Amino acid sequence: MLNTKENQINFLDSLFTQKDFYFLNSLEEEIKLIQNQIQKQENKREIIVESINYCENNLKNLTKNNISPFSSILDEIKDSFVLVNFNIKSLLSLKQDLTDINSNIVNLLVAIESNPNSKQTYMLQADNLSKAISNYSSSCVNIKTEISNNDLKLNQFLSSDKFKSIFENTSISSKPTNFYNTVEDNVSTIKNNEDLSNDIDDIDNIYNNNILRICERENKVYLPYNNNEIKSYLTQFPEDYRSAEDVIKNEFILPLNHYIKHPVLSRFRETYSLIRDREAKSIMEAIKYSMNLMFTYELNPTIIAACKTQEQLENYLECLANNDLDNFKDFEIKFEIAPL
Repeated sequence: MLNTKENQINFLDSLFTQKDFYFLNSLEEEIKLIQNQIQKQENKREIIVESINYCENNLKNLTKNNISPFSSILDEIKDSFVLVNFNIKSLLSLKQDLTDINSNIVNLLVAIESNPNSKQTYMLQADNLSKAISNYSSSCVNIKTEISNNDLKLNQFLSSDKFKSIFENTSISSKPTNFYNTVEDNVSTIKNNEDLSNDIDDIDNIYNNNILRICERENKVYLPYNNNEIKSYLTQFPEDYRSAEDVIKNEFILPLNHYIKHPVLSRFRETYSLIRDREAKSIMEAIKYSMNLMFTYELNPTIIAACKTQEQLENYLECLANNDLDNFKDFEIKFEIAPL
């Protein structure tokens, strides 16, 4: 088993560069980021469509004195519609490319896991994956630059006095829905930073949980957390999380399938995150450590996700190797098995 594991690791190491491994590990976050950008662009498109409809529906009600500027702004709005459609189409294409790469890496790891001694069976998969990563990396910079330039034009136009005043200068009193919320940076928040700071300071020991709960019946994993982690999320991401409950629900309660559907990939991903993000070590250290554990089949990926430090993970691995898990004290582990 040890030789097989070493062969798997050495083969992967020969296939992919350090940059490739970093890219693969950040795939899911990049997909989420692009989806968030798509949603923002769709919100802008909705406002632009409403503005076009508003202009076209009310042109007939305008006098000769104000129809000219109204018609002019309609042309500019339509130009913005072209820009936002280009952005959405480009982002959807990037997302699909990343989704395909993510699927290919899963298929490759599954192939290696199921038939580790036959390199030729998955050599073509690995080669195609490496090329896909290279192609995406080469093209996405230019595409994202064009999207960013378009977005700058959109934001400038939608927040301009010209865009706002054209509706105010007409005899029509109605305005497009969410007219004054065209740029997401100007959308008002529920609480200001001072209120949020007070909420963070009020967090007490009720937000300490030292139990890893793996529940098959609910298909959920409940990760351990503490006050400092909750406060950190609220401080760093005030617009994403408005309460401790928001943080817990989104960051510490996750689908079980996220870990067990492809355990090899999950072990690599969670170990890399632990070493690179929580321990703040180098990319190379994170890759090497992750590769050493990704084929450790007796290691449940949820255990890695629950560990706050490398020391905790190594404590667990030592107990696992000695068949003495009762001696692992860093956090409690509860398995809730679904009935047959």
